[in-house]
Amino acid sequence: MALDSLRDLYVEELKDLYNAENQLLKALPRMAKAASSEELKAAFTEHLDVTQRQVERLDQIFTELGVCPKGKKCKAMEGLAGDPEDVQSRYIEGLGGNVRVGCLYLPNGNPAPGPKFDYKLRRLGRFSARAAELVNSPDPVVLAGD
Repeated sequence: MALDSLRDLYVEELKDLYNAENQLLKALPRMAKAASSEELKAAFTEHLDVTQRQVERLDQIFTELGVCPKGKKCKAMEGLAGDPEDVQSRYIEGLGGNVRVGCLYLPNGNPAPGPKFDYKLRRLGRFSARAAELVNSPDPVVLAGD
């Protein structure tokens, strides 16, 4: 889509934000359910309420602008594809100019055998598949890790 004015850019960024907030609305209940402590669960639940209010404010802005908020997917919120139940994907990808940058955080210290080790191997396999897609794309790519 050609952005011919600052208003067009503003609307596109709002659509991206709207999609990100709605993706978060879907993820936060799963994150709360998977929380390892009551304090963390309460934090996710509180953030869910805040996010809901943000979506409501964005709905008001779109109404005032006379624009439909749908139609753009926030790629940064998708995480690492392949496992929709993985609320800890710890992967972010974005475009800087014409260079796509992907970064994965893959913590050490999960002993084999065990469920955490198996989870880490599955996540690494999904990252490997995504890395192959990116490397075979015509765009310049930077893959990094923490």
